[in-house]
Amino acid sequence: MSIQVSWFDDKQRILYFAMQPGWAWEELNRQIERALRMIRAGGVPTPVILDVGGDLELPQGNLFQMDNLQEVNRLLKQNARRTAPVVVVHAGEQTRLLYESLRLIDPQVGRQVFFTDSLDDARAYLEDNCIPIS
Repeated sequence: MSIQVSWFDDKQRILYFAMQPGWAWEELNRQIERALRMIRAGGVPTPVILDVGGDLELPQGNLFQMDNLQEVNRLLKQNARRTAPVVVVHAGEQTRLLYESLRLIDPQVGRQVFFTDSLDDARAYLEDNCIPIS
């Protein structure tokens, strides 16, 4: 599988998505459903660390493919309802530019998305802004 979902911490308070090239929208949607089942048991807002391992490659290779536009829009709207942050790790320049472009169109989209350069930075961000991790 190109997308792995697991708990980031032993206390199961932070969800970790690791994405590798070659993923498909169907796989992502299945893993999101799996993640939702994992966090529903806790009943509290759950931060997510999304490790994209560089620039996020979309399945059809181009944001402007209709399927990609629809899926990205759907995911960002879904994320707008979140009360816990999503911390994106290892994002390349294109991924960050895409995010900023979408935020210009709709500032509410992705309002809980933050970028860091490393897992240590993600951990520090969450500890400073959300929950004590240690």
